[in-house]
Amino acid sequence: FSEEATRVVVSFAPEREGAARMICATHGVPLEVLGEVGGNGLVIEGSVALAVGELSALHHGALDTIVGR
Repeated sequence: FSEEATRVVVSFAPEREGAARMICATHGVPLEVLGEVGGNGLVIEGSVALAVGELSALHHGALDTIVGR
């Protein structure tokens, strides 16, 4: 769901974690589990807690903020 030149965020079912780790290891790519998907918001303990609606508004308005609209 998000990409940068040096990072990618990937979502997979918990039972597929082993397969994801194997694929990453095969290609020399580190894998760090950040959390779990579910509920109606994004919570990163100690950092952020946002509702899905807030995230959507931020995502859709990001370009306007960057280009000064």
